[in-house]
Amino acid sequence: MSVHHEAHRARRTRERSLLALLLFVTMIFMVIAGIVLAVLFIPNPSLLFAGRDSGPASNRNVEIALAGSRLWLPERLIARIDRSLLRNVRRIDVQAPWPYDPAALSFSALPAADFGNSFLLSIEPKEQQKSHEALLEPIYRVYFEDRQARGPGLVAHRFRTDAPYADSELIVDYREQPPAAIRCDLKPSVLGPVLCDRLLAVNGEVVARLRFARQHLQEWKAIDSAARQLIAEMQRGG
Repeated sequence: MSVHHEAHRARRTRERSLLALLLFVTMIFMVIAGIVLAVLFIPNPSLLFAGRDSGPASNRNVEIALAGSRLWLPERLIARIDRSLLRNVRRIDVQAPWPYDPAALSFSALPAADFGNSFLLSIEPKEQQKSHEALLEPIYRVYFEDRQARGPGLVAHRFRTDAPYADSELIVDYREQPPAAIRCDLKPSVLGPVLCDRLLAVNGEVVARLRFARQHLQEWKAIDSAARQLIAEMQRGG
């Protein structure tokens, strides 16, 4: 009996040791997983270990590598940085208030969820993406159903119901040469307002998808100009 008792006690001791080790390993794994998830999904990973109160972080530029390009983004405007599991940047969302005035910007002046009074730039690798202008004649026009005026100088082309773009309409400003094209959703987006978008070139490797609320459609050219100004600032850095 004593031999059995000693064997049982030794087995229980080993089991308790293994359980303690398992709990310890589990805790370490959860801590590491939490850090990894935080680094992957917070807008700016550098803020994990340094708060904004430690300096004028909201006014500094953050250097980010994307698709072989280096960009310098105003930290106060970074809405989200999407990274792969290997920490490579796949997309950067930059949100700027509209009207856009770089001199008047402050971190507290930009409501995080106010997409009706801001524009969004999603910066990502170019890959095979083409602008709406490039798709206008060879692709979009095949699916056009009718056209209607949408204010001074703007014409809305509705797509056929069987078209892959039936949930949107193409707004063309024929005053521009070549004509400028903006695609607008027909229903509100998950961000709140009905959105319109354009694709802007950043360089040979990177593009920026510009999105803004349809209520500002008549101001598209001014928004486009502000977005291009912001892109130019990102490329210069400083």
